[in-house]
Amino acid sequence: MDQMNVGQTHRFQYLLRTYYNEPLKYILVRRLRLPLPLIGFLFAFMYFGVLLILHEVTGHASPSTLEDVLRVPSASSYYYPNVVAIVYDLIGNPLLLLMLIFFGLYIPQQIEQLEQSKLIQPISSSPKLIHRLVNRGASSRLLAQILLIFPLVVAAGATALGVILWPPTDTPGNYAVFLSFLGHYGQIAVFVQLTLLLLILNSYTLTPGLHLRHPDGCSGLAPFGRLGLVAYLYLFVLALKGAIGTIAGGTPLQQLIEQTVKSSAWIYSWVFFPIACFFIFDQLLYKPHCALRDLQRRYLLKAGTEWNRYHQRLSTSIIRSVEESQDLLSDRLELQFDDDLKLLEIWDKLNQDVGHMNIWPIPLRTLRVIAFFANPLIPILLPFIVETITNIIP
Repeated sequence: MDQMNVGQTHRFQYLLRTYYNEPLKYILVRRLRLPLPLIGFLFAFMYFGVLLILHEVTGHASPSTLEDVLRVPSASSYYYPNVVAIVYDLIGNPLLLLMLIFFGLYIPQQIEQLEQSKLIQPISSSPKLIHRLVNRGASSRLLAQILLIFPLVVAAGATALGVILWPPTDTPGNYAVFLSFLGHYGQIAVFVQLTLLLLILNSYTLTPGLHLRHPDGCSGLAPFGRLGLVAYLYLFVLALKGAIGTIAGGTPLQQLIEQTVKSSAWIYSWVFFPIACFFIFDQLLYKPHCALRDLQRRYLLKAGTEWNRYHQRLSTSIIRSVEESQDLLSDRLELQFDDDLKLLEIWDKLNQDVGHMNIWPIPLRTLRVIAFFANPLIPILLPFIVETITNIIP
């Protein structure tokens, strides 16, 4: 059994190479050894700073007031920067690319932590496709190569579509084509990383234990919660970009769909966000919660039954001793059952601690915070907020 687990873990390394060998991470982290803060700054400057310089050099119109920045640019009065540029070039795309680098470092680390803690064990027999691929080294290598190439192909296709619909006419436009490719690549590559994460975790069986004093406060399951947080962050950025893109008239693909079906049918794609939220919640938060909750219930049921039996036997012994004793409050009776009474008290306290322990893979206070602030449905409201602001501004 141990040899099978070692062999499967070794084969999983082929899939984990998708995180290790991602091109941007390989160049910036493994070769140039740049820290993450500097990488984030470089992405933000490459998108927002360089474009701003190019627009200034070519004499494009610039906003003169904050009100101009908050207005959505139109074809008749285009300027840079604007609210779309701030969301896409200063926040959205740089953050996506930074997440791509960070996830490549972070996700394998969390999986390895779960493996080392023996909280997950490889499934020995499963009909799942990913498990079959993992059990065949050649298939694992092929899948890893496909997952590395797929984002590049999709990003190239999406960029080509954008060039067809919005042909560049000057130097900033040509540079924006390159940035568009990077943005599409980052978005798809992070999606592939998260999809691979879920596939890998579904090839393991969860084997949690009750650890009341574990440092993470979640019986060692905190890596699941952390992975859930990074997945929600990705959805939040996507929703933010989608909301602003809606204000600006839609992405090239959305415009193509609208021109084809003569309606805003692409808005129905927003259903992706609640579905993705529920799916990530189920896989990374609720599934570990259910496993730990079932373990807690089984423990409390067994411990409660044994506690009652012990308590009943002790009560019977005390009553018998009292009936046989001439002195109901004799010191002999108190000393005889003192250890038993202390044991019952400690046992009852332990059962209460187990009953009130955190059975979520994330601290409850943190869970309540992200349920509001990291909900990717919130940016969907941005079009209405921006519309209200533009109506107020004269």
